[in-house]
Amino acid sequence: MNYIEILNVTFLLIISISIFGWAFSLVIKDSSVADVLWGLYFVSSAIFLYLIRVINPSIVQSIVVAIIVVWGLRLSLNIGIRKIGKEEDYRYRDWREKWGANFMIYSLIQNFIFQGILAFLVLSSVMVIDYNQNSRGLEWWQVIGVIIWLFGFIYESVSDYQLHNFKKSRKSKEDVFKGGLWKYSRHPNYFGEICQWWGIWIISIGLSYFYIGLLSPILITFLIIKVSGIPLLEKRYHNNSSYQKYAKATPKLLPLKFRRRT
Repeated sequence: MNYIEILNVTFLLIISISIFGWAFSLVIKDSSVADVLWGLYFVSSAIFLYLIRVINPSIVQSIVVAIIVVWGLRLSLNIGIRKIGKEEDYRYRDWREKWGANFMIYSLIQNFIFQGILAFLVLSSVMVIDYNQNSRGLEWWQVIGVIIWLFGFIYESVSDYQLHNFKKSRKSKEDVFKGGLWKYSRHPNYFGEICQWWGIWIISIGLSYFYIGLLSPILITFLIIKVSGIPLLEKRYHNNSSYQKYAKATPKLLPLKFRRRT
């Protein structure tokens, strides 16, 4: 199977999952299930590619499929568990009202197909690694890549856990969490996410088409910083005086300094 065939097979798999997820969202009348689906795009694709492509898997390929499965399942379970017993996310409710009678088709295109395409592009590094059938050893820079991924995974997991515990005990939705890893930056979970994808790309360095895999960390970094990650959350709290005070004293993404005491 050549690289183009790998791209085609992966793309068809992701689009099929997108359509299934969309159909399921219509049944339960909750399009925010698309958020849960994000991690599953990667898990299913990584496992599928590993099984159909790899005959004698290298340690690099085995490590990466394990990395993607652990990351994707944690992400989907984290979002899915938080959704239990709750109504549709406010973003999707707004779109439902905005699109009106056209919501069904717009939801398919934007919430599922488009998101699936983004997942396909972010998977570039993983597809590069699975394509390189004869890659056997674990080079020193690949060890560094694994370490960077592990750091990012732990950083994101811990920050998500800290925020989750805070939300269970806070008295008001206007309260802002300023402890744990959140005192070093306003979005430590996103910082951990970005680290993970740069780590995966570093693992792919030296393999055939590794330069194509650079799309993975660049795209995920761009989406988080400029599109659907930080901007949406910052906009949501722009009228929250407590959050604005917190924002002035705390770096946005990189944990470069301690929060100044006020």
